[in-house]
Formats: sequence, structure tokens, C-alpha cells
Amino acid sequence: MKNLTYQELLKAPTEIQHIYIAALNDRPVAHSFAVNAMQKYPEYFQDEIERAMKWQKVTDEDRKGYNDAIDEIHKELLPGYGKGFIYNAANWEVLSREYELVKDEIDRRRKQAFNAWYGKYGLVEE
Repeated sequence: MKNLTYQELLKAPTEIQHIYIAALNDRPVAHSFAVNAMQKYPEYFQDEIERAMKWQKVTDEDRKGYNDAIDEIHKELLPGYGKGFIYNAANWEVLSREYELVKDEIDRRRKQAFNAWYGKYGLVEE
């Protein structure tokens, strides 16, 4: 969302004020409310609209490829992955300790997979 000065915020439409103040206070905004505001006042949401347009170009094949890559990362690094809720609940403490050991590696590989599958659309995760 566009950064606003105090004076700009006072002059902004009520919907924009609501979304801006909610964001400043880490409060949620209903999806439909935000979408309506984006459609009504696109000048306040240039970055969000540009990003949404990039996501619309992503093919189902690339989404599946990314999801498959994430599955492989989890299968390789998380011993309880795919074993089901009962197994994970019964072994929660052990799995939590094991996750703490590999979470940075999971995050690093997830970002690599994201950039590999979605980077060609201009979507990049740092």
C-alpha cells in the first residue's frame, strides 16, 4: 500500500483510512473489503495490483512444480512428514526438536524453490 503522510491519510477515502490504520496496528482486514478498495482506489495499491497481476500469469504446471518441490524438501528433512496426525501427535516433542535443527535449511531451500519456479514471473522471495 502507498505510504501516506498524516495529511494525506486525513484526505484519503474512509476505506483507505481503515485499511491503513489496520495495517499500522497489525490488524486484519476482510479480504472482500480490501479487494473492493483496491478496485475502487487502485492508485493506493499499485504494488499489490502489480504483484497480483504477476501471480495471475503463473501456470498450474509451475504451481504444481513448486508444491512438489516443497513436498520433496519436507520428505527429505522432516522424519514425520506424511506419516499422519496420530504419528505426529504421539511424537510431537521429538519432531519439534528435529524441526528446530532443520528449519533454517527448509527455509533456505523453500526460497530457492520459490525463486526457481516463480522467478520467471518476476516474483522473488528474498
